[in-house]
Amino acid sequence: MVDCSRLCRNLVLSSSLQSLSLSRVSNWQNLTNLIESGWKLKSLSLCQCNIDFSDIELLVKSLRSNASSITDLSLSNNNLSEDSVIKLGGALLSELFSLTILDLSNNPLSLTCIVCLIKMLHFNTVLRVLDIRACLKRDDQECKKAIVDLIRMNEFVEIRWND
Repeated sequence: MVDCSRLCRNLVLSSSLQSLSLSRVSNWQNLTNLIESGWKLKSLSLCQCNIDFSDIELLVKSLRSNASSITDLSLSNNNLSEDSVIKLGGALLSELFSLTILDLSNNPLSLTCIVCLIKMLHFNTVLRVLDIRACLKRDDQECKKAIVDLIRMNEFVEIRWND
């Protein structure tokens, strides 16, 4: 894991940066202050950053700020807990979010998580792509049925998954 404290200090100087991909980075939470301060980042990837529930709470708080301009968020490969996905899904019910792409691929999603995401997509008119590839156990027929129903109900959102 890499510590990104120094990186964050240097990024403050770069107002033109639009995309940032951090993989296996610890202490990425320093970025939340930049997000809230009006930093014009469009795409943020936090893959394999060991994100837990308190991290999701912090990220949601930052994304809710009026200054957040992030439209593409990847949280793939983080082994997100059910509570984390539910917190994120609940937050996405708000139209204040500017996210159009959400990548949750390679995280274990339960039926409860899928139902939460279905509810979120029913009310969120901004999100256009939801990536949930490699999130289900092979034999989880209930989740697969819920996803098929989700796809049927949502003609405006591209749902990426593998059946």
